[in-house]
Order: sequence, then structure tokens, then C-alpha cells
Amino acid sequence: MKVLEDYRQTRRNFSSLASDVARKLGFAGIATIWIFRTENPSRAIPADLVWPALFIVVALAFDLLQYAVSAAIYGAYQRILEYRDTPEDQDLGGHPPWFNWPNNVFFWGKLVLIVVAYWNLISFLWRTLV
Repeated sequence: MKVLEDYRQTRRNFSSLASDVARKLGFAGIATIWIFRTENPSRAIPADLVWPALFIVVALAFDLLQYAVSAAIYGAYQRILEYRDTPEDQDLGGHPPWFNWPNNVFFWGKLVLIVVAYWNLISFLWRTLV
């Protein structure tokens, strides 16, 4: 039987893999959009691909923000604990639950944006190629 920490570690593993896949899909989506670029200097991206491109770029920004904001929150908390001269080996009993809220918002936002972008991208490819 698994203990709670085993489930936490499993969730961390899956969320890490989901982030990696989302990031790779983002770059692959940008590459796919690049293939369909036009020679028109006023609009290099076809109109049907502007929204998927925007969703992908925002998803990649969320990917960065997920880790940067979490690093800032935990870094600030660490500095506060150091300022209070908290012993290195003291059991702190966890951290405030809201510490994970920004991470979760950016994580799920990134995944939703990638799914929406790919839905639009696949729709474009289906209409173009079929």
C-alpha cells in the first residue's frame, strides 16, 4: 500500500513529464506554423494560425512562469526562515498551502493552452490537407 508521500512523488513525476511534453509540443507547434508561413510581408502567418501561435507562445510563457514564480516564492520563504535563524534540521511542519497555487495555475493553464492550440492547429491541417 502506498503512503501519501508516494502519491505526492508520483504526481510530481507525472507533472514533470507533462511539462516536458507540453514544452516539446509548443516548439513543434511553432515549427508547424513556420512551415505554413506566407511570403506576404504584412502577414507572415496565415490568419487561421494566429490564434494557435498565440496560445502556444502564452503556454511557453506559462511554462517559464510556473517555475520562476515557484522559485521566487520558495526562495523568499527560505530567506525569511534564514532571517529568523531557523536551524537547518528543524522540522518546519510544511509550508502554507497557497505556495502551490501559482504553480498549479500556470501548470494547468499551460496544458489547457497547448490543447486548445493543437485543436486549432489540427483543424487547420485537416482543412488544408484534406
